[in-house]
Amino acid sequence: GEERVMSAFFSDIAAFSTISECLTPAELVSFINEYLSDMCDIIEAAGGTIDKFEGDAIVAFFGAPLYYDDHAVRGCMSCIDQQRAMIQLRERWRGEKALPPALMQLRDRWDQQGRPFCHVRIGLTAGPMVVGNMGSRTRTDYTMMGDTVNLAARFESGQKIYGTGIMVNEAIYEQVSDQVEGRRLDFIQVMGKEEPATAYEILERKGEITQNQTDMLGLYQQGLELYDKFEFAEAKA
Repeated sequence: GEERVMSAFFSDIAAFSTISECLTPAELVSFINEYLSDMCDIIEAAGGTIDKFEGDAIVAFFGAPLYYDDHAVRGCMSCIDQQRAMIQLRERWRGEKALPPALMQLRDRWDQQGRPFCHVRIGLTAGPMVVGNMGSRTRTDYTMMGDTVNLAARFESGQKIYGTGIMVNEAIYEQVSDQVEGRRLDFIQVMGKEEPATAYEILERKGEITQNQTDMLGLYQQGLELYDKFEFAEAKA
């Protein structure tokens, strides 16, 4: 393995166990292959390397085997493009007989609850990690390891609390802040770490959000500044 600074990517479909319960094994394979194909095309077009699949989860990295100085930007833009592609994919699934009946019923039920169907959570972090062929004497994988990798996995799963779609660390945000619309979410205490990690949400490319979202970001920033000053009642208002 070789130590280098690059970007680690983890993604997962929320409530996938519930989705899979509505499908036969053959239907599940067809459904997941369609999703994985669309997402991996975007990752690879941005120069990313697919590490592995774990069910519906995708693990990937940017910056190996070919190194890019802009690995953080490439990774971040691919996250935005994947969330855009999910909107198109959901529309495609609304076509007649695009989904099995049981899954259509689940989607319609979630629609009534105001809950997005097939919501994808993505964690992206930049920092030092080891990348290379690792494994046993008889089998190896070209993969990554390190604290930065673990943080990306935590950021992906941690979004259950926030309801967000793309969470990145400070090292990513510093490199993309002039190209994207985003906001600081929180200081997160990661298990096994003494110092909290600063988490940011990425919404869209710069200038490509609605007026409502622009207004929301302005109010959110005001609330966050008050929150940082421990003025909680004013922040809540």
